[in-house]
Amino acid sequence: MHLKLISFGFKNGVPQDASVVLDCRVLRNPVHNPALKDKTGCNQEVIDWLRPQPMWPMLVKAAVDTINYREGVENKQGFTFGIGCTGGHHRSVALVNVLSEMYGPHMPVTVKHRDIDKE
Repeated sequence: MHLKLISFGFKNGVPQDASVVLDCRVLRNPVHNPALKDKTGCNQEVIDWLRPQPMWPMLVKAAVDTINYREGVENKQGFTFGIGCTGGHHRSVALVNVLSEMYGPHMPVTVKHRDIDKE
C-alpha cells in the first residue's frame, strides 16, 4: 500500500483528496509559545514540545490504528490521510513527520505539507 500523508491548515480548507482527516487542534498550539512561533513541525523542538501533551499519544494511536486498518482490512492500493491543525505549520506537520518516520521503512510514503509556507 502507498501511504500519502498531507498536513494542512483547516483555515485553508480540507484537502479534497483525503480519504480520512484527523484533527490535531486538541493539542496546545505552539504558535502561542514565543520560542516556537516561527518554527514548524519539521523542527525537533516543536515535536519535543508536543509529545508530553496528554492528547499526543492518543492522536498517534488514532492515526496508527486508521492506517493499519486501511492497510490490513481494506487492502487498498493507496490511502491519502489528511492531518490538520489551525494553520498547517506546527501540530499537523509534526504528526505527519512522526508517522512518516514510523511507516517509511515498511511501505512507500509520500509527505506533503500543503500549507507550511502560507501565512
